Amino acid sequence: MKLARIRHGAEVRWVAAGHEGLRILSQQDVIDALRHTGAPGGWTDAAAMSSELSGAALEVPFVEDAALFCIGLNYKEHVEEVERDMPPFPSVFLRLARSVVGHGYPLAMPSSSTAYDFEGEVAFVIGKPGRHIALADAWDHVGGFTVFMDGSVRDVQKQSLTAGKNFHASGACGPWIVTSEKISDVAAMRIRTTVNGREMQSSSTDKLIYSIPRIVHYLSTFTELRTGDIIATGTPAGVGVSREPALWLKAGDVVEVTVDGVGALRNTVAADASGGQVGDVQGLRQEGEK
Repeated sequence: MKLARIRHGAEVRWVAAGHEGLRILSQQDVIDALRHTGAPGGWTDAAAMSSELSGAALEVPFVEDAALFCIGLNYKEHVEEVERDMPPFPSVFLRLARSVVGHGYPLAMPSSSTAYDFEGEVAFVIGKPGRHIALADAWDHVGGFTVFMDGSVRDVQKQSLTAGKNFHASGACGPWIVTSEKISDVAAMRIRTTVNGREMQSSSTDKLIYSIPRIVHYLSTFTELRTGDIIATGTPAGVGVSREPALWLKAGDVVEVTVDGVGALRNTVAADASGGQVGDVQGLRQEGEK
């Protein structure tokens, strides 16, 4: 099932797409779907729902009050390309919700820096909440998956990781959440990042230094993981800062991150990211028509 958060003018609402059709959801419906405690009922005709989606923008699939955790340095080749030591524990930082936009929205080119870099990532979404989650039970707490672009301002990042990772509208997440039972191999999910159609990153989550279960276990040792929390698992090798010469994003560039079985997150870099643009909801229609 796909869970998408869409905008029609000033109205933002959740929509589910499954083989039965499509349905407008309450937030409780979304929570139940992520926890696998109930499937939304009252599916409507896919063709009728298509007109409802026409002109809709895809917002970041954030459940209210959800946290956004990011894991750094989690692919061996990426650790080597940035000339860092292997992390003895998962390297965790937080991103503000306001630093992230949805699929189809413009990314904001920082006015104070030209060292704006791309990082494509697989992200997972917490379903069943918990604290002190045992490693053996960790998969039971994963409710779904989405796609993440961890836009990083590298020169500022050297001053402060929090600042360099939280520039306004510098990252992206979406286009939707795919519930975990729809992913055939959650341990080996392919990820690919392109800039202007040129492949920059290609890898798989079976190459993570710290696996998804280990990330769940580790995070739950210091905080309660709640339904809807999004955890980005880290970026593979190929980022702009490690190229010769360095490849920085600029206004007009198109960044696309694709995760097999989940979808493609596509955004254009702009000097000013105020205001959105229509997102691609065709994938939702196709899901509902299956």
